[in-house]
Amino acid sequence: MSSLGTVCIISVMASLMSIVANFRGFIVNSFPQIIGLLKDNSYYIRMKSVNVLAELSKHADCHGLIATSLPQILNLLEDDNVRVRKAFMDTLPEFPENADFHGFIVNSLYKITDLLKDNSHLIRGAAVNVLSKFAKHADFCGSIATSLPQIFSLLKDNSTHVRWESVAALPAFSEHADFRGSIVTSFPQIIDLLKDDNYYIRESSLNTLSRLTEHADLQRFIGTCIPQIIDLLKDNSSQIRRAAVDALLQLSEQAEVRRFIGTSIPQIIDLLMDDDSRVRFISVDVLLKLSEQVDLRRAIGSSIPQIIDLLMDDNSQVRWLSVDVLLRLSEQAELRRFIGTSIPQIIDLLMHDGSQVRSVSVYVLLKFSEQAELRRFLGTSMPQIINLLTHSDSEVSVASAELLSKLQEQGM
Repeated sequence: MSSLGTVCIISVMASLMSIVANFRGFIVNSFPQIIGLLKDNSYYIRMKSVNVLAELSKHADCHGLIATSLPQILNLLEDDNVRVRKAFMDTLPEFPENADFHGFIVNSLYKITDLLKDNSHLIRGAAVNVLSKFAKHADFCGSIATSLPQIFSLLKDNSTHVRWESVAALPAFSEHADFRGSIVTSFPQIIDLLKDDNYYIRESSLNTLSRLTEHADLQRFIGTCIPQIIDLLKDNSSQIRRAAVDALLQLSEQAEVRRFIGTSIPQIIDLLMDDDSRVRFISVDVLLKLSEQVDLRRAIGSSIPQIIDLLMDDNSQVRWLSVDVLLRLSEQAELRRFIGTSIPQIIDLLMHDGSQVRSVSVYVLLKFSEQAELRRFLGTSMPQIINLLTHSDSEVSVASAELLSKLQEQGM
């Protein structure tokens, strides 16, 4: 039988061992042949052989036999073929993390650290990936610690794949407090990746920052990334813009990071005047969501005039989102005084040339009239509202009449 036929049969039997005990004898007798296949001339046979051994390692009665082949398996990390080296790293997490294989895994991790400098981007990426998978186990941290500086350097790798694997791996390493001091040194590179040409890397960098905020000792460093995250609200990709919003909201849940967001609110307010309606939409939306944090409301209050300006926006979605935002902000006591002092700005819009602008303005005023604290600011609007009763646009005249009626019911 050919080497390929042999390895395929053994592979199938290995997967069935837990079901059919009779296969064990056959496989045990085949061990010398399996180990011999680790040196087969075909890279595919060598690759499949290590897969078979990883599968067999799940069965305790095979551990003794596999132990005799561990040096040969380890040699596959030096194989001339990229796919064989990668197959070894892909299957390493499948080996049991018990006493029988502990030394083998430790030695493998040390050798994998050397592969972080491999000429193949696939190998460098696979090395980062497998090291991050073992990072959750304290027993292997010593083997991994020496690799961190090299992994951080890969955040600037020429390969998109390697940069993506490297930034995506950081949350796994951060689970160990001893590694976090080193991770702090990688923040300048993460900030650079927020501006990467590749969409997936920008998205992965955002996700990584969000996950790193789970650790209090990293939060103040993450706060320094806020301006760059806000810049992504202008990203060409709608998914990145949405990911940036999600990241800001998640970061805002941490008190240590909120002060950085608070000082960056003016940067978001500036985006309310962006030429791109999608940017204006996402910016007003994020301000609304950030207003759920009490200690950000004072900073957000200064955005009220710009949000009112969006009632005149050419884009209907932006206009109506702005209406919704103003109404929801008015429900927050800390923001009502900002809204109250801006009501004259809305009153001026009742005389706007655009019927849609007049319509949304009357609608907002009507809703504001339901709040006692805002009604005193509405008294100055009576002359303009009365003039609109005879307006040619029926929607405006009807809404104006409804507003007047509402105000009269409330004794105004």
